[in-house]
Amino acid sequence: MNQHQGFTILELSIVIIILVILSSLTMASLSSVRENNRNTRRVADITEMQAALKMYYRDQGDYPLIVTPGAALVYGSSTYIAQWPQNPTPRNDGSCPNADYIYTKVLSAGTPSYFIQFCLSAATGEVGPGTSYASPDHIATCLPDCVKSCSPGSDGCGGTCSNVAACAAGETCVSSHCIKD
Repeated sequence: MNQHQGFTILELSIVIIILVILSSLTMASLSSVRENNRNTRRVADITEMQAALKMYYRDQGDYPLIVTPGAALVYGSSTYIAQWPQNPTPRNDGSCPNADYIYTKVLSAGTPSYFIQFCLSAATGEVGPGTSYASPDHIATCLPDCVKSCSPGSDGCGGTCSNVAACAAGETCVSSHCIKD
C-alpha cells in the first residue's frame, strides 16, 4: 500500500499564489494609510509653524527673513519652535513635487506677512489636494488646472495672475493664482 503524506506541487503553488495576493492587498492598503498619515502630518506641521510665527511676530513685530528646516526658530533668548518641521518623506506623494515646505516673508500693503507653500496628495480636513499656501491666519488651496485671471474685468478660469491689485476682494495673487484669503 502506497500512502503519500504531504502536498502536491499544485496545492503548494495555489497556497503560494493566495499568500502573494493577500500580501499585495495588504501592502497597497498600508501604502494608502501611510500617505494619508503624511498628509495629516503636513497639515499639523503648517499649523505648528503658523503658531510659532504668530508668537514670533507678537514679540518681535516682524516675521523672520528666513527659516531653516530642521533648526530651531529663535530670537535672542526666546525659542519659538524647537525644530522647524520638514516635509515628511517621501515628499512627492501624488502629483506633489519632491520639495520641502517653502517659507517666504512678504510685505502685504506695507505690513509684514508670509506664505508657506506645501502640497497634499489628497484633501485633508479643510485643505484641498495640490499646492496650498499658509499665511498668518489661514490656509488657501489653489485649484490645479484653474488659474483665475487677475486681469481687470475678467472672471472665471484662464489667464495669468499678474497684478495683485486686480484680484477680487478677499483674494490674493500667489504664484500665478488668485487664492481666497
